Amino acid sequence: MVVTHTSYSCFREKWRQRRKLLQPAFHFSILKKFVEVFRSESKRLVHQLKEHENDELNIVPIISKFILSSTCETFMGTTLKSVDSQGKYYSSILKMGNICVRRATEPWMLFDILYSLTPMRWRQRKLLNYLHKFSSDIIARRKKEFQDFMKLEGSNFESYSERKRLAMLDILLSAQKESGIIDDEGIREEVDSFMFAGYDTTSLSLIHTIMLLANNRREQDKIYEEIISVFGAEDTDVTMSQLQELKFMEMCIKESLRIYPSAPLIARNPSEDVETKSGNIIPKDTSCIIPIYDIHRKEDTFPNPEVFDPYRFLPENIAKRHPFSYIPFSGGPRNCIGQRFALLELKCALLEILRNFILEPVDTPQTVEFVLDIVLRPAGPIRVKFKTRK
Repeated sequence: MVVTHTSYSCFREKWRQRRKLLQPAFHFSILKKFVEVFRSESKRLVHQLKEHENDELNIVPIISKFILSSTCETFMGTTLKSVDSQGKYYSSILKMGNICVRRATEPWMLFDILYSLTPMRWRQRKLLNYLHKFSSDIIARRKKEFQDFMKLEGSNFESYSERKRLAMLDILLSAQKESGIIDDEGIREEVDSFMFAGYDTTSLSLIHTIMLLANNRREQDKIYEEIISVFGAEDTDVTMSQLQELKFMEMCIKESLRIYPSAPLIARNPSEDVETKSGNIIPKDTSCIIPIYDIHRKEDTFPNPEVFDPYRFLPENIAKRHPFSYIPFSGGPRNCIGQRFALLELKCALLEILRNFILEPVDTPQTVEFVLDIVLRPAGPIRVKFKTRK
């Protein structure tokens, strides 16, 4: 499998075009429309957790399915349960991830000719056919709904977004109609990218944060006090501005992402020669691996790096550090476009969970092990007890 300089240039141009197209979809005015979705899905999660009160509950599958359902509704505009009653989409994504990791870690699998002869290639093709059909069917259904609405006299995207629960898919459909800058295949690529990347990383972040808060009762109690101070004791409506007031909760999420970055490493190919501080030259288009997991554990930047300490993210402490010393969402122009979306989703979930439960530890940071994967995936269960607040 050979990637040429020309290929890299094509990839970069495609990325620039898509990034420019998608950037408005993550504007504040769009994100705040998703709060209702996040809260509705979070309440459904709380209902499930109440069925397991005081059990030593493995939160990995239940949180993963919750985030996948939430992501499906916000990106595709449909509930996962209505189109995937057997959980095939969820299991197919997991199987595809396993295939990608195995191919990346077994050098002989990198050769397309050899790989095409393996049973794994045929399993991958079958999975991709299903996943692509799943996305395409939902896109076609949403596109018809979108077009039917837009045919109404005087209708425009603004009126559509007011009448319908907006999805990221609608932004892409609007761009296709207005400028033709993206075709049907491009829309499917973007939907698949956000579904595959967005759900896995966000679910792991929530899993790790819940486990850390269960093991750090003082910080857990402080978040609950913050929730009460912002929302009161009653189950009131939630606005985006209120979520932004949950400063200590955000500090805890950031510290969780420092200890357990969902993407433990990333790769970059410089578009020009780069001279390092040591005087070495990294040639243009060299594949560079950036070990985020290790960067977040540098003793000179984060003393006692294994200790959960949200106060590292007080504004005055952040100001003392290099801006690229903490990069759970990467950094620079190719940082994660969905980081504000993910943070909003995490806050809504933690808000509902901590409003209803006291988290008690079963597994600890010392007992949790990880497997080699694209993401920082636990090797086994992560168990927590959920005790209902009186």
